[in-house]
Amino acid sequence: MAATVLARLLSIRIPCAAPLAASGGQWRPYSFPNSLELSVILLIVGVGLLFLGTRLKKAIGVPHRGEQLKVVVVVIWALSIEALLLVYRGRTVRFDGGIQNGPIFPITIASAACTFAYLAYISRHDGFLAAVGNGVVGAAAGPMAFEFAFDWIVIPQVDAPPRYIVAFFVPLLIGVMTTLSLLLLCKCVSVTRYAVYSLGAMLIVFAAWALAGFSYQSKPAPFVLNAIAKVLSFVTVAALFSLNRKGPAILDRKAPGAATNQP
Repeated sequence: MAATVLARLLSIRIPCAAPLAASGGQWRPYSFPNSLELSVILLIVGVGLLFLGTRLKKAIGVPHRGEQLKVVVVVIWALSIEALLLVYRGRTVRFDGGIQNGPIFPITIASAACTFAYLAYISRHDGFLAAVGNGVVGAAAGPMAFEFAFDWIVIPQVDAPPRYIVAFFVPLLIGVMTTLSLLLLCKCVSVTRYAVYSLGAMLIVFAAWALAGFSYQSKPAPFVLNAIAKVLSFVTVAALFSLNRKGPAILDRKAPGAATNQP
């Protein structure tokens, strides 16, 4: 089920184009001085994350769920994605007869495939199911760091009735957050400096894109910046998977009865 939903999830293009066009709305690019203000804010946050990465000497562990909660998380994720796809199809049924893939779609698929292969390879010593599971979760969560930031930037520029915005973006954001929550199912996930670096770099690319008004990727500059940011989103998620088989330092615990060398 998860693999089927993942394949359908990756087929979604830029969220606002088709459904809002179907409802008669448009995604307006940012204009000066708003574009400059947005660019400065994104640049500050991005540079701040790069600085934070230099200060992060050890990976920060994240809480992991029990087996029963894992099943609940997966079910909620699958239902949220199915609900999102139902809303998406309903909004696009009047737009050129169905769902269309944007120009970034091949890059998204290629990035997802590379992420899956990389995570499955580095997890191969944990067994086949763990390797495939990590690959699937990484490929699903890969575009969501991009999507979460992108949606909040675009929503104010959507030219559509509020009911259409709420009906589409609320399920979308729920789908994004529940997909990101799947990372908590993977025991080797922790916040690493390389993940922070990649996220900061993505926001800096967003800052450059904002100078172009955050316009749709029909022109070369927005297309290139969109593509780079999307790849960095996948890199961010892949970097969360630690190669340290002993686990993140913050979660290290001494075995019961282990002797200490402290005087």
